[in-house]
Amino acid sequence: MPKGMQVIYNRKASGSATTVTFNNIPQNYTDLHLYVGSRSGAASQSALLVTLNSNNTNMYSSTRLLGSGSGASSDRFTAQSYGSVYNNGHAHSTITANVHGSSFYYFPNYSKDYFKSFFVDGIQENFATAAQLNFIACVGQSTAPITSISITDANGANFTSESIFTLYGIAGD
Repeated sequence: MPKGMQVIYNRKASGSATTVTFNNIPQNYTDLHLYVGSRSGAASQSALLVTLNSNNTNMYSSTRLLGSGSGASSDRFTAQSYGSVYNNGHAHSTITANVHGSSFYYFPNYSKDYFKSFFVDGIQENFATAAQLNFIACVGQSTAPITSISITDANGANFTSESIFTLYGIAGD
């Protein structure tokens, strides 16, 4: 296998999906990287929620750092049914037209038998008022290899049809 990043899956939302799932993730990479460029059909602040291997049994804990043009804050969540709780890297329908949020997820050692830690870097821009940037460190208390990843709109709204989701495998030595 060549070294570096390789596209495993590339999806574009249909405009009617509230969740996008990547199944049957190959186990022959060292790490995974997921890019999400998304916009929600919801008219209020929304977030992206992550589920690994369809497991939503309160196994996730995360710490979030949030910055905006007016200040910074942090919060911590434990025993959650989704990972990356309150990732604000997801635009909603009342912010600047045609602007998508961007989120970058990194899953190190995804096929090893360790707890599944992952990191999220997300930004939501609203050219009319402000931008929000957040960094989230999350751990899922399962040692099972990651074979599926689901991304869900927290409000249950549809992803707009321009939303894209690309999963990369990262091959090492």
